[in-house]
Amino acid sequence: MIKGFLYHELEADVSADDLWEIYGTIRLAKVVMEMIPHVILKVEVEEGDGGVGTIIRTSYPPESSGPKYSKQKFVKVDNEKHVKRIQVIEGGLIELGFSSYLIHFEIIEKEKSISIIKSSILYELKEDHIDVISLASIVPSVHVANTVVKHIKESKI
Repeated sequence: MIKGFLYHELEADVSADDLWEIYGTIRLAKVVMEMIPHVILKVEVEEGDGGVGTIIRTSYPPESSGPKYSKQKFVKVDNEKHVKRIQVIEGGLIELGFSSYLIHFEIIEKEKSISIIKSSILYELKEDHIDVISLASIVPSVHVANTVVKHIKESKI
């Protein structure tokens, strides 16, 4: 078993509360879907209301390479500490040989209107699938962070 960890921090000039209003809810996927439809085609809530146990199905555009969908389960949503963990449970990188893929977001208030978005990926890959290890990437989480910040700024204009 191969284990890996990817990490990114983004300092944003928006409040932690504004960020968490999106990151802490089901709105996260919907904002990304609306603002960068070439990355996410459709998001459907299969179960839950955005809290722990919520399962969403994310469909990717037909022209994108790789899996056409993935299902994710919200395994942690801590509104006090602004932490969210999402486990890929079906499709996505799981169908390509990853045995586990966990996405972690944490929003930290640095100052009143300055926050840090910490994004990380923790994954496990079966050794006989080493050829797909490069598909594990923090880049989508970086795009999400930038997209959410842009959305917040545009909605305040």
